[in-house]
Order: sequence, then C-alpha cells, then structure tokens
Amino acid sequence: GEEKKDDDTAGDNRESNAPSPSIVRTVVLAVDLSDPTRVQPTLERMRRVVVDTYRDLPPSRDDATPAGAHATSVDALARTAFGSARIVDRRPDETGPRIALLLAAILPRSDDAAARDESPAHEYQRRQTRALILYHLHKFAWEVDAALCFVGEGGDDDRAFLLGRNSAVSVDRFADVVRRVASGAPPSDDEEDLAVGVGGATSSRSDGNDDAVDAAASTAPKPLPAVHPSGTHDAELIHGAYLRNASCEGKWDA
Repeated sequence: GEEKKDDDTAGDNRESNAPSPSIVRTVVLAVDLSDPTRVQPTLERMRRVVVDTYRDLPPSRDDATPAGAHATSVDALARTAFGSARIVDRRPDETGPRIALLLAAILPRSDDAAARDESPAHEYQRRQTRALILYHLHKFAWEVDAALCFVGEGGDDDRAFLLGRNSAVSVDRFADVVRRVASGAPPSDDEEDLAVGVGGATSSRSDGNDDAVDAAASTAPKPLPAVHPSGTHDAELIHGAYLRNASCEGKWDA
C-alpha cells in the first residue's frame, strides 16, 4: 500500500512538471456578404474592437507559441482600415503584440429568381460590387497577414458568388479551421482547401487582361481554394488583376 502511494506522488510530480500547452491568441472576424453596403462598416467596427482589446498586451514570445502562429501584428491592424484605396506597407520586423487573425467571409444563399429578373446593367453592377468586395478582402488579409476563409455551402452557388475565383467550406469545416489555428497548426490539412499562390492561377496575372483572374481560375490545375492562410497571399495578383477587375468606371475606383 505504501509503495503505491509513492507511485501516485511521483505521477503527480510528473504531471505538474509537464510543459503547459501553447496558447495562441486567435480572433475571428466573421462578416456576412449578403448586404455589400454593410461589409465595410461591420469589419471596421470589429477591427477597432480587436485593436482596443489587444494593443496593450505584452509582445508575443516566439518561443512560447508554435512557429508562425501569431502572424498578425496588432499595430499593423491598428493602422490598416478595411476598404481603403491606400495600400498599407507591410513591416515584417514589427514588434509588439501579435494575434492569429482569421477573416471569415460568410456567403449568402443564392437567389436565382432575382438574378434572372435583373437587367444586364444591374447584373454587371452586381458582379462589379462582388469583385470590389473580394479585392478588399484579399487586400486587407494581405496587409495584416491574416488568414482568409470563405464559408458557405460549398456548391456551385458559392463559386458563382465568388465569380469563379474561390470555393467555400462548410460551417463545420470552418470550425475545424479555427480549432487548428488556435492550436498552432496550419488552417487545414487538406490541400484542396488551401491557397498557396492559387495553384496555376498566377501565371496569367501580368498579361494586362482585365479578365486574367477569371481565365486563370478556369484553367487552374488545382481545385479553387476556400482557405488562404497567412503568409500565402499573392500581392502581385491582388494589386494586379484583382484590382483591375474591381474598378467600375463612373461608380468607384478601388
């Protein structure tokens, strides 16, 4: 009986000396894309709340969390407004607190009947509005080094809303993405979910064609991505073809 007590004590000591799991400060900014007029103000309100919450935290210790887990600098988030035409320069050597930021774009359900009743002019403006939102989502994710994820039902309607440039993951699949990021792992272990230079789509990005993104996506050898991890955003593609497709003469200039 006494020997068993010693074994139990030793086990308690081993448990108390075991290293504690790493804590990854994970923040999700979820925005509904069904009303384009609400996307920018909604994300701006959330951005300011996150900055106010985390800006006074001590700097993240690289040895206390998995490599690359805290990609987004709170200082960078503070000076980067969503929807601004100005391109914010990235500062990779920036010090200060960092977080793991996920930008979740929630896709609306399709309304085929309403789409069929649209005039060509309205349909064009609707596509351009979507292109503008997609450009700013990618631009913002690149500027603050956040992960960008499109969440929907995963079908053809989602791809149509995304202009054929991305696919979407289900809510359950997105929950797994959040869990993995919070544990310091890559957002997904499924290559079909991930964007890494968007597969072969970058080959058409500098040909001067305003339809470069659409053409590239249609010929990409890999499935269209739903998850864009931090560190994988293609700046040349975003500021090239994505920007050109987001401009609508007489309405706005992205």
